[in-house]
Amino acid sequence: MRAPRTIRAMSEGRFRGREAIALDLVGVAGLAAFLIGLTWLQASDKLGFDLDQALDGVLRQLSVTLPAALLVLGASVLEIATGLVLARAARRTPFDSIAEAVLASMVAAVLKDTLLLGTLGAFGLFRAPILIAIDVAVIAAAFVIPLISRRSWQLVAFGGWRDAIAAVGSWPLAALVAIVWAGPVILQLASPVVPFIDVLPNYVGPVEHLRTFGWFSPLTATQSPIFGPSRTVLGYDGLLGAIATMTGLSGGAAIAGFILPETVLVAAGVHRLASAIRRSDPSVGPWALLAFALSQPFARLADARGTVVVGPLVCLGLAVAAEALRGEAAPGDSAGRPAGADPWRIGRGVVIGLAIGAAALVHPVIGFFAIVTVGVVAVLRPTELAPAAAVAGVTAGLVAVPQLATTIGVSLPTLALGAGLPIAIAIGFGVGRIVARSSALQERLTRFARSLGPAILLAIGIAIAGAFAIGRLVLDRLPVAAGTAGLLALESSGLLLIVIVIGSFLGSRGARWALVVVGLVVGSAAVVLTQALPDDLGLLGSALRYEVPKTVHYWLSSIAAAGAASALAFAWTRAPQPWLARAGLVAAFVVVAALPLRFGNSGDDSNCRQDCASINAYHLGEHRWSETFAIDLHFAAIGFWQGFPDSRFVVDAPRHEILDAVRAEIDAGRLAHDTPVLHLAKSFQQWVSTPLGVLDGVTETFVSLDPEVSQHTAGGRLYGLDALPRFLASGDYLYVVLEPVGLPDGIRDQVLAAGYEPIFANGQGEVFRLP
Repeated sequence: MRAPRTIRAMSEGRFRGREAIALDLVGVAGLAAFLIGLTWLQASDKLGFDLDQALDGVLRQLSVTLPAALLVLGASVLEIATGLVLARAARRTPFDSIAEAVLASMVAAVLKDTLLLGTLGAFGLFRAPILIAIDVAVIAAAFVIPLISRRSWQLVAFGGWRDAIAAVGSWPLAALVAIVWAGPVILQLASPVVPFIDVLPNYVGPVEHLRTFGWFSPLTATQSPIFGPSRTVLGYDGLLGAIATMTGLSGGAAIAGFILPETVLVAAGVHRLASAIRRSDPSVGPWALLAFALSQPFARLADARGTVVVGPLVCLGLAVAAEALRGEAAPGDSAGRPAGADPWRIGRGVVIGLAIGAAALVHPVIGFFAIVTVGVVAVLRPTELAPAAAVAGVTAGLVAVPQLATTIGVSLPTLALGAGLPIAIAIGFGVGRIVARSSALQERLTRFARSLGPAILLAIGIAIAGAFAIGRLVLDRLPVAAGTAGLLALESSGLLLIVIVIGSFLGSRGARWALVVVGLVVGSAAVVLTQALPDDLGLLGSALRYEVPKTVHYWLSSIAAAGAASALAFAWTRAPQPWLARAGLVAAFVVVAALPLRFGNSGDDSNCRQDCASINAYHLGEHRWSETFAIDLHFAAIGFWQGFPDSRFVVDAPRHEILDAVRAEIDAGRLAHDTPVLHLAKSFQQWVSTPLGVLDGVTETFVSLDPEVSQHTAGGRLYGLDALPRFLASGDYLYVVLEPVGLPDGIRDQVLAAGYEPIFANGQGEVFRLP
C-alpha cells in the first residue's frame, strides 16, 4: 500500500515542480517582452525616452520630490491609521486581510476628511494642528478605550510579512509585477508638481485654497476661472486638502507626493475586488495586478486624479457586494459568534453604501456607475443581494446629496455638508439595522426586487424609447452611438475583453459573473445614451457627450481587469487543457500585454496611413505595459510641463515672483479666502499667464484676448477686454494682476485710473491693490 502512495506523492511533487518552473518561465517571458517593448519604444517620436536623461531627471529633482514623498507618505499613513480605527469600530471581527483593512480605512478617511471640510472649513479652521490632533486622538482612543473597558480589541488578524513572502508563487512573476508598477513612482520622483495639465485647475486649486486659507465656503466655490462647480469633488478635496495642510506642502507637490500611497491603495483595491468576484475560480494572485496594468486608471496613476483615487473606494463597495451575492460570511471567532455571522457590525449594506457614497464624493460619475451596477445585479439576483442593495442605495444616495447639489451648481453653505454627512450616515445605519433585524422586511425587499425589479427595468427601457420618440434622444444617432460604445469598449479594454471571453469559454465563472457583465453593460449604455443626446442642450450636452465617454474608459477597463484576473487564474490552474497549453495561453497574454503591438493607429491620428505611432503620451485607452512605462520615463527625462515656462515647476522665476507677491498679501491678512482677484493677460491658458488660482489658491477672475466658453472652460469667469471697465469700476476686486505682454496699450493706465496702486512689479507683470 505504501508504494503506490509514494509513487503518487512523487508524481504530484514532479507535477508541482513542473508547474512552478512553467510559472517562472511565464514571468521571464513577460520581463523579456517588457524590456524588448521598451527598446522598441526608446526611439519613438511619441513615446521615446533617454534612460540616462530619465535617471538624471529623477536625481536632479530628488532633493525636492523625495522629502515631499516622505512627508506625504507619513501623512497618508496617519490618515489610514485613523481610518483603520474608525473602520474597525464598524466591524464585529478583526480585518482578515491587508487589502480589506486598507480599503476600509481609506473609505473612513475620505468620509472623515469630508466631514472636517464641511465643519472646520466653514470657519477657516481646516488647519494642520487641528487635523493632526483629531487623527492622534482617534488613534489614541484605540489603545485607551480597551484599557478602560478591559476588553481586547484586535484591529487585524492576518498573517505577517513572512506569510506574504511565502505566498509568492513565482519570483520572476513577482518581479514583473513590481517593475511594471514602478513607473508612476519613478515619474513622481521627477515631478515637483503633479504631472498632468487638467489636474491643475480641477484638483490642485481647491487643495491649495484649503491649505492656504483653511476655508472652503461655499461648496460651489472654485479658484481657477477655467473650471466651475461641476468639476468640484468634495471627498477628493477633503482627503488631499488634509494631507497638503498637515504636510505644509503646496497643492501641486502634495498631490504629486500622493502618487506612491495612491498606487498602493489602488493595488489593494484591484486585488480585493478580483478576489471577491472570482467565485470558485482559483486565487487571483498576481494576475489582478497584471491585468489592471493594461487599464486607463493604471495609465493615469501618475496624475493622482479623481478617476484613479476613486478606484479603491469603488473596489471595496463592489467586493462587499460580491461577497453578499455569494452569501459569504465570516468564520466563527473567539467571542463565540457563530460562523456565518456578518463580520460588519453596521451590516454589509451600509458598508457598500458608505464605500460607494465616498466614491461619489471623489468622482460622482464613477460612484453613479457603481450604485447602478449593484442595483441591477440586485434585480437579477434578489435573494442574495436585494436587502443589502436597498440599504446601500439609501446610504450612498444620502451621502452623495451635497456632492450632487454642488455638481449641478446649487450653492450650499459648507455647514450643509458638515451637518448632512453625519445625518446621512446615521440614517443609513438606522435603515441597515431595521432591515437586518426584520426577516419579514428582508423578504419583502426580496419579493419587491423579484417582482417589480424587472418591471422597473422595463419602465426604464420604455422611458428611453419615449425619449427617442419625443426627440430628447436622437434616434438617427443610435447606430453611431452604438458603434461609438463598441469602439470605446475595444479601445479601453480590448485585450482584457479577449481574455474574459477566452476564460469564459474555458470555464471561468468569475470572468462571466454578474458584477462583471452588468458593470460592462452599464458603462456601454452610458456611452450610447450620451452620444444620442440632441444638439440643443448647449454646454451641458457637449459636456455629457465628451466627459461621460472619457470616464467610461476608466470604468470599463477597471471592471474588465477584475474579470480578466479571474480568467487568467482559471486558465493557469484549472482549465481542462494540458498544462503546456495552459502555460502557453498565459505566456501569450503576458507577452502581448507587454509589447507595444497594435493594429492601425489607435485613433490618435486619423489622417495617418503608414508609419503611424501606436499611441501618444496622452492616449485615452488601453496601454501596453511597456507603453505606460515608456511614457513615465519620457516625462521623467524631459519634465511633463513641455511648452510651459518651466518644464518641472510649471512657472519660471519671474512668474514665481508674482505668486510670491500675492502670497505676501495673503500672509499679511489683507487677501482673504473670499477676496476676488482680477487677472489681466493676453491669454488665460496656464502656459501663457501665471495660474494664480491654482498655485496661490486665490479666487481668480480672468480678462484676456481669448475668452472661451465651452465644456472645457465651464468656470464662468473668463471674459474679454470689453468687461474690464465694468470690473474696475465695481470695486469688487481688491487686487489686480496685470501681465501686459501682448495686451493693447493703455491697460495699465485704466487700472491706475480706477484707483489701484502698484505694490509689486517685475519684467513679467505687476500687482495692484485698492487702497
